Amino acid sequence: MNTLTLILVAFVVLAGLRALPRLVTWVRLTGMRLRWPGVSLTGPGAFPRELDPVWVDTSARLHALGFHYHHAQWVEPLAAAEDPRPCMVFREPETGSYASVYPAGTPSAGRAADVTFQTIFDDGHVIATFDDIAHLALAFPPSWDARDHNLDDLEAQWTAHRDAVLARHDHYGAVRLDPDAFVLAEEQALAETVAYLVREGMAAPDTATDRGLRLTTAAAWALAGSMTGGQKRLSAREMGARKDETAAERVRPSKEARVAALVHRFQYSRAAQGRRERSAAVDRTLFLLSAALFSLAVGWLFGWRFVPLLLVVILVHELGHLAGMALFGYQDRRILFIPFVGAAAIGSKENATAFQRMVVLLLGPLPGLVVGLALLFHVGRPAGPLLGGGAGLEGWLFDFGITAVILNYLNLLPVMPLDGGRIVQTLFLGRFPRAQAVFLLGSGLLLAGGGVLATDVVLMALGALTLLAVPWQWRRGTVARLADRRAGRRTTRAEKLRVIFSILDERGGGSQNWGQLAGDVLEHLEAPRARRATAVGGLLLYLAILLAAPVAAAIALVRDPAALLPAGEIGAVTPDSVPAGEP
Repeated sequence: MNTLTLILVAFVVLAGLRALPRLVTWVRLTGMRLRWPGVSLTGPGAFPRELDPVWVDTSARLHALGFHYHHAQWVEPLAAAEDPRPCMVFREPETGSYASVYPAGTPSAGRAADVTFQTIFDDGHVIATFDDIAHLALAFPPSWDARDHNLDDLEAQWTAHRDAVLARHDHYGAVRLDPDAFVLAEEQALAETVAYLVREGMAAPDTATDRGLRLTTAAAWALAGSMTGGQKRLSAREMGARKDETAAERVRPSKEARVAALVHRFQYSRAAQGRRERSAAVDRTLFLLSAALFSLAVGWLFGWRFVPLLLVVILVHELGHLAGMALFGYQDRRILFIPFVGAAAIGSKENATAFQRMVVLLLGPLPGLVVGLALLFHVGRPAGPLLGGGAGLEGWLFDFGITAVILNYLNLLPVMPLDGGRIVQTLFLGRFPRAQAVFLLGSGLLLAGGGVLATDVVLMALGALTLLAVPWQWRRGTVARLADRRAGRRTTRAEKLRVIFSILDERGGGSQNWGQLAGDVLEHLEAPRARRATAVGGLLLYLAILLAAPVAAAIALVRDPAALLPAGEIGAVTPDSVPAGEP
């Protein structure tokens, strides 16, 4: 393979990695069912007590700016899968502005609450000022002048809002609303937002369930771009703020408030994710699109005759994983092809045992090995090379058999992220999170080095992706190790999450991916470890398969020695052709 091809492959892989966050967000948005939201009055005592540090911290900062408590309310989001959000409302009498306070949707080192300043005028016009969260909104009512100055500073955000209000020539037209009137105004704004989405063709009736609305494909893609772009800006600014002395001097929420917001957001997001209805149409589209991209990559690198061969072999492999997941009750099961790498069967189950995970992993390569070996035994081997030497159905079946045996056997090797490496990790490394990072590093170096020596682009790409995951795995292992020590006998998930997020807050670093990292560490804390009997039995089974598969393949290939001769020599050796005097 020449250098230009390697550069093109690397470019395609990196472009795919850059597009992945937007694609994931698009899938989430297309699966989101919208509803007609509502707002209801309540008392502060109705909110979870775990959020008290958020309210205390934020209300103190707002009181310093001249705001006073007005009322508390529950706000139903547009997304039908999400629970109502708790909201505290404060009022500043001088300008007649309101501050709506929610637990932060994207908590960070400098944010425990999302604060929106609103000033409602008697002509129906509203000035609303956000800070770093406007990109997360699906839309705003047409009557709103929505502004986001990206200041990362509550005091500066209020100054910008007040200046915008005072700059309006009739700023004294701001209306004062009692709690009931404010709730009605909020409901009207939410209704206007839904109507705007429908009118602009961004949302349409959900024909699949005949309930509510769904975002259109084009609108979801555009929103996914703005959302992921906004999150990247937040992450970049947060990284820069740690080096900015002026930013470090700003008033920041207390650690208790930050941790409380992080725990709440994690639990809120997980609950919504569990109720979210997946779109079968989107799943089919992603499967077909990924299969098409994989086929193009295979055809470009290895030739088009190998495309159906590899597609079927890999699909059988992933269907085996999917069958194991279905057997043990995994949720959200699906298959995606990965260009230049292979495919992945995706599913989730909390507290899956080590035995269940091992069976799911083994059920990927085992069907391919069994089918491949059966074909090698029962289909005559064509003369010529192992692959491509035969024509017709029998030739294709033989090629399929040898490909299935080779690929599935290689997949059983004890190297991450192959199934064999995951089996070893499941059986022996569950208690040692940082050892998993070392195992991943060694696997990545082995794959990348093997790819360079063999000039195999697939191995090189797989090795590069594995090495890119090592820093994340090391960080996960470090946090998990500390959490193991501090969690002690804490039994509730909320207590474990408080320990995890407290560690993350202490260690600093970008907080945009804290949710994913906390989920991985929580999985480590809650995942059942492999018992000794499971580890020993699983190891013996794994080694038996590793030893038996190549022996069976060798027997199948050499059981007919004549089949190993070149095509021109088959049938050339007969009794009459043996010279006299020779045995």
